[in-house]
Amino acid sequence: QFRTQLYRVLLAIMNIRLEGDGKFWEIVQEGQKTISAFGKLGSTGKTESQVHYELAAATKYCQDKVKEKTRKGYQDRGKAKVCPEFLKPKYSSDFLEGTITEAKNGSPSGWAYECEAQAACKAKRDCKGYFQSRGYNGHPTYHILLPGAETWKKGSHEGCVAAVKIRKEGAMVVAAMKKLDRSTASKKPVMKVVKKPAKKG
Repeated sequence: QFRTQLYRVLLAIMNIRLEGDGKFWEIVQEGQKTISAFGKLGSTGKTESQVHYELAAATKYCQDKVKEKTRKGYQDRGKAKVCPEFLKPKYSSDFLEGTITEAKNGSPSGWAYECEAQAACKAKRDCKGYFQSRGYNGHPTYHILLPGAETWKKGSHEGCVAAVKIRKEGAMVVAAMKKLDRSTASKKPVMKVVKKPAKKG
């Protein structure tokens, strides 16, 4: 976790919060990744992340957004508050690495941060887990897996899948079903012998 925090500090190119008209908007840039948050003052608002195709594109995106907000009257209020808090790991212990069968990519565009995919998966009852795509220039994207027909595991889909995380609740259900199947298979069928009724003399 310390390494992750240090990595973010080194890559943090922009970290700003703007406020105006009872609302806030903020953005944090980490290399080619950006995450922004917006909403009413006093709320946690909504978040939005992207992985840009190159560093220059990410920087320009941030600069253009800041200019757009300042033109609308938003004022600088220092560093972001919502984004750093959102990026803290919360659900990592709820997922296990493994293979997911009968699933499909439920979020083709994906998210720049793993915690976003975890939160999205936790919010959907039918979510089986998520996978990490190799993304752009070493910046992965994360995608949730919903019921479908494909098998997802590390190295699948022409090597695009870097890792697969199974939702722990789902993994426990699968394990219980397998255990039940094994116990059922080990039981030998009992053949009942029905005696022929005696003839009445």
